[in-house]
Amino acid sequence: MAKDRFLVKARWLVTLGKSKPLIDNGALIVEQGVVKEIGTQQELSGKGRFDFEIGGGSHDIALPGLVNAHHHVGRYFRDGLSDLPLEIWLLRLRQQFRFPLTQQESYDNTLWSCLELIRGGVTSVIAFHSEPPGPDNINWEAALQAYRDSGLRVAFCLGVSDQNRFLYDDDQGFIDALPEKLARRIKADLEPFSWESYFRAWCSMYEKYDDREGKLRIFLAPSGTQWCSDGLLNKIKSAANEFSTGIQLHLLETRYQREYGLRKWGKSMVAHLAEIGFLGPEVSAAHCVWLEESDLKIMAESGVTAVHNPSSNLRLGSGIAPVAAMTEAGVNLALGLDGLGLNDNGDILSDMRLAMFLQRTPGLAGKRLSPKRTLELATKGGARALLLDEKLGRLEPGCIADIVLLDGQSIWRAPFVNPDNDFFEVLLVRGRGQDVKAVIVAGKPVMRDGEVCGIDASAVRARLDDLCLKRQAKMAQDRALVGELEGKLIEYFTRWDKQSQNLSQPRYRYNLL
Repeated sequence: MAKDRFLVKARWLVTLGKSKPLIDNGALIVEQGVVKEIGTQQELSGKGRFDFEIGGGSHDIALPGLVNAHHHVGRYFRDGLSDLPLEIWLLRLRQQFRFPLTQQESYDNTLWSCLELIRGGVTSVIAFHSEPPGPDNINWEAALQAYRDSGLRVAFCLGVSDQNRFLYDDDQGFIDALPEKLARRIKADLEPFSWESYFRAWCSMYEKYDDREGKLRIFLAPSGTQWCSDGLLNKIKSAANEFSTGIQLHLLETRYQREYGLRKWGKSMVAHLAEIGFLGPEVSAAHCVWLEESDLKIMAESGVTAVHNPSSNLRLGSGIAPVAAMTEAGVNLALGLDGLGLNDNGDILSDMRLAMFLQRTPGLAGKRLSPKRTLELATKGGARALLLDEKLGRLEPGCIADIVLLDGQSIWRAPFVNPDNDFFEVLLVRGRGQDVKAVIVAGKPVMRDGEVCGIDASAVRARLDDLCLKRQAKMAQDRALVGELEGKLIEYFTRWDKQSQNLSQPRYRYNLL
């Protein structure tokens, strides 16, 4: 924890506290990595000695640190893949796993993602690590070291699945129906799942790195209800209780996942998870696009956090999550980039804006997600998903000093803003990652004057550019195989489209009469 005592000054200090959510010409004192005092600049400037000061510009905006509550590292895995429906897109992504990264490559790949997030104002991330499980091929130590070197706060989730790895049905049945040559190739790449191997790797990671009072937590991460057996989910729930840690999973991202639940259990996935006792306040669920109305009450009562991923859901054609309805029902909500942000650049402010606009329904009585509530998704809601809602997500005395400082020149003078306008609306409509000038995590600056501290970004970028070219050459030989498999998956899900009326119901509707 940082030992410096310093002053942060801003034209607008956004605390999100109950008594003073916004302070004009505000300031805060940080000691030992914690917010010691908040007030006006006039009140606090004379309470030095300070080791240094941050901010003080005529249009500076200080915010609680932004939380990316669902993320997949891997710009050089994921960028360049066409935006396709998830089930086909995942097949192409899995092709990349056939060519594992070295420890150095995994480190660089993770570190570059950290740099993008910091530049966008993110101080905390829930990172879903999705490489195949097994102590020899997940490179988790290299990835964790990158997070530690970046200075970000991270809940590191080790992904796992034990069924339905190609489609939402028995793997062996799918393989047996393939042409012989293709089936042999798939079998050669399909490693059998080992519970023992996964939990041994996870426990080793937890025992070595988990720091409940620091910046690194180790979470459990079942990939999704359709990809995990009830036995595996129950084991994960027991482990989370035993180790007092969090769980994150993907939930109801696509309409085919909704259909899977109805076919398998005759009820929604949320209802099934509640029935087996899986849900609870330690659980965060990414996407939640295809919820039933009855699911909202279950989620609110269980304390689950729903993580909204607006860009990813749109880019892969999954739909629009019913965030406004979840808010009304009392469901805790957070925001995540999912590694597929709006502009492929880790700009969480852009995704916040998109999240806000997507919830505006037509008409004078149309529902809206307020700008302030949208900001709370990326602060307070993310803190809850991190299991740190008592200490994070706002700037009040006793809170952890995770702070983002924006240069508001382009926000408030672009070229002009009526001073009577709502502050939070102007911030959400105009704020961009390029406005971030300083980022502080646990009282330690990790970015100052627009530059990330202690990392040679150009060197990391050069190594990854070289890696990308080499990997693309390797994967070219597999394109025919992937194309043949895609055809089989399209045939499978097309049959579902024809068989079920549920799949004709949109998650949102166009403005047609």
